[in-house]
Amino acid sequence: MATLKIVEGPGEGQVLELGERAVLGRARDSDLQMRDPISSREHAYLYLDDDGYHVKDLGSSNGTLVNGERIDDRLLRSGDRIEIASVVMQFTEEGDERPDRTKPEGADADTPPGQAELEGMGYRVIKGLGREEVARTFLAMQLAMDRPVVVQLIEPEFCDPPDPVLTAIRRASQIEHPAAVAILSAGTAGDRVFMARQPAFGQSTWSQCGKISTGELIEIGCQMAGLLAESHERSVVHGSLRPDRIVRTPKGHIKLLGLGMPPVRVGELSTEPDPQNRPNRIAYMPPERLAGGPANRAGDIYSLGAVFYHLLCGQTPYVGATEAELAPQISTQNVKPLNEVRPETPGRLAELIEKMLARNPAERPPSMLEVAIVFEELRGRATTAGTASPRPVAPVAAPRARPRERRFFDVRTIIIVILGALLLGTVFLLGRVTGERFLRDYSGADRPPVEREAEDEPPPSPDELDPGMPD
Repeated sequence: MATLKIVEGPGEGQVLELGERAVLGRARDSDLQMRDPISSREHAYLYLDDDGYHVKDLGSSNGTLVNGERIDDRLLRSGDRIEIASVVMQFTEEGDERPDRTKPEGADADTPPGQAELEGMGYRVIKGLGREEVARTFLAMQLAMDRPVVVQLIEPEFCDPPDPVLTAIRRASQIEHPAAVAILSAGTAGDRVFMARQPAFGQSTWSQCGKISTGELIEIGCQMAGLLAESHERSVVHGSLRPDRIVRTPKGHIKLLGLGMPPVRVGELSTEPDPQNRPNRIAYMPPERLAGGPANRAGDIYSLGAVFYHLLCGQTPYVGATEAELAPQISTQNVKPLNEVRPETPGRLAELIEKMLARNPAERPPSMLEVAIVFEELRGRATTAGTASPRPVAPVAAPRARPRERRFFDVRTIIIVILGALLLGTVFLLGRVTGERFLRDYSGADRPPVEREAEDEPPPSPDELDPGMPD
């Protein structure tokens, strides 16, 4: 039997009996949780192969040490000490008893469909990260590249036939945007389609609903609207936007999950509250989706507006304990004005979100690009003013000139005109004085007058010159 025991640091005395694999990290669902804030959420993991137990670092910020030496992947021996931040663990292996991976019973009996095919294609599954309506999600190692990835196995009913799903994933993989999560590979595993993407560990905005500032929301809006505008240009629709899809990484980057995946379907509406208090799948859906329409660009605009409304107000645009209670409100009622729920919201921002939430798709902004343009304008105003503040509303398609910049431009122009007039006056006066002096110096105006013969007197006759000369 192999065990891992915390011998120093937070959680001292905890013991983990090891199976085939175990994840170590700060996340609550880790097999052995590290209670040190500088450890990564998914810091390292232990796995068993033919040689024995290995410990592998998962690209953590502060690294993983074995016996004081920083490692990437290390075969463990009984008595080795593993250090993660201030937590020190001791690995102990007694005898040769190890989990039998050839038996169909035990853990392998619960292997989800498609996982065996996935592992046969070069992925070692570390742990499951949860199951949603569309797919099962796993943390795995891509053996060929020796890197951790998140793999999503799409359920058969969402990938029949598989070609449209694979096409959407390929198009999503071509998007280059800071908020996009890199898609590394895709293919089929049995009767399922899988997508392997870069891990995006961090805190989702679901936990920040009602606590976020308008400045933070404007920044998130710039990232999300910009990314979705680019995805719409590539004919990729998200179709399942919710606050838990938006993640802020430990480095502060905003990422959107689920791009390229099949959209959630409406199906039968639940009449019971979710016991786990998860985001309601229809609370962010547009009315046309509830009526049986397909996911499209206009629907993404509505859903993103619903997410922003929830982030600002701490409640969804329509409130109900169950899906059956929410659906009639979404289909027939107008959303409560955002300024009534959160009065300090800037007027332009409130108008934009309410327009995105219009029940009639024709009354929403014409494209996600228009939404992105308004958010960029709001970010520019917030940067200029130091914080976003309420301003008079203007149409989305024709943003107003910024009053602060216009006033600054007028004052500057007046100053330039005044200085120019003074300069021209000075040049004129200097020129006049200089000219008068020049004329005075070179025209002899100051010299005494000289007597001259009149130029119009006729010349003397020969007789006058010499009157005694004979003819």
